[in-house]
Amino acid sequence: MSQPPAPPPPPQSLGQITPVQVPAGQAIPGAPPPPAPAGAGPQTSQLGEGPQANQAGAGPQMSQEQMMQAMAAMMGGGGPPGAQKGPPPTAMQSIAGGLKTFWKTLCWLMAAPEKPEDAPKGLLAWPRRLLTGTRDWFLPSLNPIGPAPLQDYHAPEFGSRLYSLANSYPLPTWRPLARAVMSLTAIFIVWAFVAHLDEVAIAEGEIVPEGKVKVIQHLEGGVVREIMATDGSEVKEGAPLILLDLPVSSLNKEELQARMDGYILQRARLEAELHDKPVVFPEEEAKRQPGLVESERRSFEARRQALNATLTVLRDQVRQKGLEVQEYETKSRSIATSLRLSQERLAMSTDLIKSGLASKMDHVQIQAQVEDLKGQLDSVRASIPRAEAAQQEAKGRVSEELARFQRTAQSEMSEAELNIARTRELFIQATDQQRRTLISSPIDGIVKNMRSNTIGGVVRPGDPIMEIVPLHERLQVDAKLNPMDRGYVQTGQRATVKISAYDYTTYGGLDGDVILVAPDTTVPQTPNAQPYYRVVVQTDRAYIGDETAKRLISAGMQATVEIHTGTRSIMEFLVKPVIKLRHEAFRER
Repeated sequence: MSQPPAPPPPPQSLGQITPVQVPAGQAIPGAPPPPAPAGAGPQTSQLGEGPQANQAGAGPQMSQEQMMQAMAAMMGGGGPPGAQKGPPPTAMQSIAGGLKTFWKTLCWLMAAPEKPEDAPKGLLAWPRRLLTGTRDWFLPSLNPIGPAPLQDYHAPEFGSRLYSLANSYPLPTWRPLARAVMSLTAIFIVWAFVAHLDEVAIAEGEIVPEGKVKVIQHLEGGVVREIMATDGSEVKEGAPLILLDLPVSSLNKEELQARMDGYILQRARLEAELHDKPVVFPEEEAKRQPGLVESERRSFEARRQALNATLTVLRDQVRQKGLEVQEYETKSRSIATSLRLSQERLAMSTDLIKSGLASKMDHVQIQAQVEDLKGQLDSVRASIPRAEAAQQEAKGRVSEELARFQRTAQSEMSEAELNIARTRELFIQATDQQRRTLISSPIDGIVKNMRSNTIGGVVRPGDPIMEIVPLHERLQVDAKLNPMDRGYVQTGQRATVKISAYDYTTYGGLDGDVILVAPDTTVPQTPNAQPYYRVVVQTDRAYIGDETAKRLISAGMQATVEIHTGTRSIMEFLVKPVIKLRHEAFRER
């Protein structure tokens, strides 16, 4: 009958050391066989320290050199010589194997020395003790029921040789600290993968009003007559700021008004002449310019009288030509009657001559008279069309005179309209110019950068006089973004604004949204200045802190804008330099 298997040994604490019995004459795998003393037979040896020493007849204790050789054999992969090897490892297996070998070597080098006097002193003892405790905590954990004898332990990660060597030395008292360090390391690695941090693009900027700072200028310039605001003054929209005297070359509003009134009265007169109606002048201009009204009325009457006189002469000529036509017509009728009678006498005379009752002399005279009357009749009839043509010509001169008068009136009317338009434009300019002599505030705000502080001082055209900072407008951050970050910044992204006037660690910052990203870079005019993209961030509020203790921000404060472009884990932040080094290093020519 087979005997029942022996019960397993009771679990030992992590601090208890179990001696490993090595048969006499059998070396630890991977270590050279120790020289056996003469006459020694089969015996066992105990590896360890403390109260258990080498007994008589026991095998020799493993020396430092033998342990190093065993470690080298273990690091070399172990196995009998000539053993058939498998396929070559992959890249990841090679990396994992290298890390394991490094850790094995480090743990072995940190093992406790054989002699106390060989232990390192001072600061060198701390890392040695720490790694020794880590090794002693980790290696026994591979076997949950405690360390196993050398011949029964087959852990593939470290090999039985390393475990047997580890069991040859007592464990130090740094095991709890090592466990804590390993636990913290594992927790840190997990936390580095899980925890995420914001990626931000940083841009420096300045607090500006939403409507921008208003620059006060003057188009024509002038001489300062009165100053009604100073630096720091709070002004309302339309409040007077400064009064100027215009230069001598400026437009005269009163002169332009009188000139325009004259053109309007002239247009009224010309309209009456053009339509042959009584003249009616506008009441407003007539009240302002009574002298011009009287002058235009006299001109109207004089021109009308001259036209009537010319038309009277021409109409008389028409009547005269009409009388001539009538005279020719009457004369023609008379000659025609005489001709008819003469022709009758000629016929009677012809009959009498044939009868021999009349003389031939009388007959010839009658015949001559008939021919003469025919010539007169033809001449009179030919004069009638000429007289009628002369009459029509006289009538045409009348119409032409009327048309000429109207053409003249129409031409003057067009010129008057053009002059009115030109004068009205100049009058508007003069009105604006006179209005601009009193410079007023365009918005509610605060005066700053007052440049004209002297009564009688000269303000050049287009030069800035002062600036007005808006009061009741939302504040924005006008920031300068590095072109390297442009690809990550888009409108609508959230941003954190840190005001330099308030400590961020104490008072916090402002949240906002990116509302504008310039389509192109801006290159400053200063030398050695770097180009930048203009970015505008609209803040959610205009103060820092809560409602009870809010600290207002104002235009001009400097700010740092952190635009949130995404998130990354802490591990990604840690390995980014390594990845960057891998892609960019060792490539220079």
